[in-house]
Amino acid sequence: MYNFATLDPRNVPAAAEANDRVFAGSSIYGIEVTVSALAERCTFNLDPQHSGGDASRAAIEDAVTVDLPAEGSTLTTVRADLDAVGSMAIFSLRAKGESLESAMDRINMVATSDKFARGGYPGPKPLPTRENQWDESSATAESSRSLAAIAAAVMDFKVSLADRVSTMEQWLLTGDEPAQYRTQVEKERLDMITAMETGKIKSETRSGGRIAVVEGTHRAATSVGYSLARLSWSRSIRSSGKDHRASHTRSSRSASSRRESSRTSSRLSRNSTNSSPVGAALRRSAEVRRVSAPLSRSIRSSRSSKSIFFRSKSRIVPFRAGSP
Repeated sequence: MYNFATLDPRNVPAAAEANDRVFAGSSIYGIEVTVSALAERCTFNLDPQHSGGDASRAAIEDAVTVDLPAEGSTLTTVRADLDAVGSMAIFSLRAKGESLESAMDRINMVATSDKFARGGYPGPKPLPTRENQWDESSATAESSRSLAAIAAAVMDFKVSLADRVSTMEQWLLTGDEPAQYRTQVEKERLDMITAMETGKIKSETRSGGRIAVVEGTHRAATSVGYSLARLSWSRSIRSSGKDHRASHTRSSRSASSRRESSRTSSRLSRNSTNSSPVGAALRRSAEVRRVSAPLSRSIRSSRSSKSIFFRSKSRIVPFRAGSP
């Protein structure tokens, strides 16, 4: 009944060509297409949080009640996450005449998670341990045991979007999740805990707990930083010997709060000692912020991803970028 596609938010020729192929269809229905130039080309764009509608609602909630897209439409998004893929699944189920009664609890779980992720920094929280691996007080999908596996499934870009929508349909109706993704996220969680126990991830807070500095080679380092403080500095040493640093903020929507965080990190940068790895990271605050801020703005404006990628000769390392 529907086709499914993702749009590429990057401002490069290859992205423009790929998007033109999507828009060659007759009816392109957007779901959280947050790049205005792409949203304008959609016949409709379901995006209550960013389109001036109701910021307190997630797309998956509105997908339950809004008019169905025309039969044969292509449902598209710039970020195939639980909210967007979930909305596609809801439309597909409704078009097939399926009852959503059994899905409502899981729809609400996804909606709560999505709205939490778009909000301000909720404050420090305990780091995961072997005794308490999942922090259910935080509604983010990656830290919630009930959502982590299905979130990994819908964001597995090696699988076609149509198949991911089908997986989401099954999960919404029954709660069944693909076993391989449950195994994957449980292993990743234990790897993160082991990395903290063995020193592969080292962390500390500065400036009265307002800044977290995290050093390590594990990809979960920045997630650890967000558990400790609103402003997170990540320092990663690769086998090539190259040193990569990035600052990311998960802040409230207050501009004054963001300015205060910037001033604090600059002051710490000036006062850091030359010998400390933490000091070395903080001393480069101005340089790192010049590099990372344009990337962060670009990513936040498109919502294509929440990751900034730093490339070295050895490999590409993702860092989680904070909400605005």
